This record gives sequence, C-alpha cells and structure tokens, in this order.
Amino acid sequence: ADRLELHARYADHREADGWEVLDPATDLDTALVAAARRLLDRAVTRRIALSAVRLTTVLAAAGDVQLSLFAAPAPVAVVRRAALNAAIDRVRRRYGTASLRYAV
Repeated sequence: ADRLELHARYADHREADGWEVLDPATDLDTALVAAARRLLDRAVTRRIALSAVRLTTVLAAAGDVQLSLFAAPAPVAVVRRAALNAAIDRVRRRYGTASLRYAV
C-alpha cells in the first residue's frame, strides 16, 4: 500500500477522516500498523466513543513501475521481515487466519 485512509464515526454521529501517504509503498504489517496508529492518533481527536472505524489501504501504482538500476540493496532487516511475513501468510492460508497471532 502507498496510502492509508481512515474514516471514523463517533457515537454522537460526527465523523472524522484522515490519510497518510506511505513512502515508499509497503506491504510489511509492522509498517502498516505503525502508520495506522499514527493516523488514528492524528484523525481521532475527540474523547467520545467511536461507533465505526474504516481503514482502507490504497495502492495507486497501476501497471508496471520503473525500477532504479542503481538502487541500494534493501537492508537485511527488511529482507528478513518480508520473508517472515511471507511465511506467516503461507501458514494462515493453509491453517486459517486464527492459526498465528501477534502477541500483545
């Protein structure tokens, strides 16, 4: 995703909207969760209960994207996190979404 959009409805029927651009675009869950928390903190400013929250991810890149010929290789931590996310996705596809959960 390269953009997160948030729509929140308060219990008194008022609404709040916000968005955050992710640069570079990412599919890593830790980066998406961190961006979603920042967005929620920024968009939801009232101390009233929420009755609905919608978080949408947007990928604006339609079609092929030109890659850089001389880009620096990704850091090892990013490569390892991407491999871990891929393994988690494979386990969840095989055994269901409740098979693995993050500790709180």
